[in-house]
Amino acid sequence: MKPTLPRRNPAPVARAWPRAPRRKPALITAGILTLLVSAAVLAWTHCAPEKDPGMQNAEVILQRVCRGEGKWVLSAEEVAILTRHRWRPDGRGTHLTLGSRVGEGSPSRLVLPFAKLCHHLHTCLRRRSLRVLFDLQLFGRHPDTRAALIDGSLHCVRLDPAVYILARRQQPALTPIAQELSAGQPEVRGAIIVRHPSSIATLADLKGHSFAFGAEQSALGSFLPKAALAAAGLRAHDFRLLTRAASDDVLNAVRTGVWDAGVVQWDDLQLLLKAGVPLRVLTELRGPSLLWVAAEGVDPSIVAVLRDTFLELRDPAVLNGLDHRLTGFTRPLAELDALAQAIQQAQSFDPP
Repeated sequence: MKPTLPRRNPAPVARAWPRAPRRKPALITAGILTLLVSAAVLAWTHCAPEKDPGMQNAEVILQRVCRGEGKWVLSAEEVAILTRHRWRPDGRGTHLTLGSRVGEGSPSRLVLPFAKLCHHLHTCLRRRSLRVLFDLQLFGRHPDTRAALIDGSLHCVRLDPAVYILARRQQPALTPIAQELSAGQPEVRGAIIVRHPSSIATLADLKGHSFAFGAEQSALGSFLPKAALAAAGLRAHDFRLLTRAASDDVLNAVRTGVWDAGVVQWDDLQLLLKAGVPLRVLTELRGPSLLWVAAEGVDPSIVAVLRDTFLELRDPAVLNGLDHRLTGFTRPLAELDALAQAIQQAQSFDPP
């Protein structure tokens, strides 16, 4: 009988890999975050646009603008900065100055809409292979805008139609580009108002009372109401007090009895009438809406493209900034002969 040998365990088929030492989860998370941040920084370094030399801060520009009184001037470079677009200087480009009279309000709030318009015009002309850079000049008074147009400081100007008629007498070569549509119409409306009830029933009854006009040399705020008062037999010396103010201020002053009568915009008046404010219309005023005009010497090819650009403009971000009633533009349609006659008649209201 053979002796029984002790059994041996068979050799393992595969040997287990040595177990890796355990790492703390916090260390793993920190490492992943470090890699992600490094990759983001590297990508930003390669992809981020370089800042142009001499790039100014938009807030600094607005602070400078706010220090101006009655006139605000911006270069094409500053317009690009305010609209958050990159400045690309090009010596081959044509520089034009866009100008307008602006109403009352914060200069920064007034400047930004026109800066957006300058950028829009620049972009549209560039698509037509016209390299035009727009500087910007804004004025607080119509006479100052007219004077800048006559002396050659402005090339593309937004004008009250009465200011256009006066300027055309000194510079006949002015070219109307487009006319604004106010609520879809190439006209603006206003009214001469009094409180209700009031002993003033007609324009002639205003003799001996106080009266507030609108903007100086404007059609709706100055010439048309003066012509209406002159037609009623009144002259400046017939009034106890004459002054000028914005439409909102006139409404408030007449409503509270500070002034006896005044000129207001029709839309502003309708808002108060619908709210039940006791006001009464003595006479309604109608006149052509604002015009955009090219000065003498502007390249006719640029004028033609500017006209097309205005007629095609539908962007509410640009339109509403200029005027909440502005809905677009049309070719100059308004017949200005009636307004020219009103300007002539208004001169008799202010005898020398």
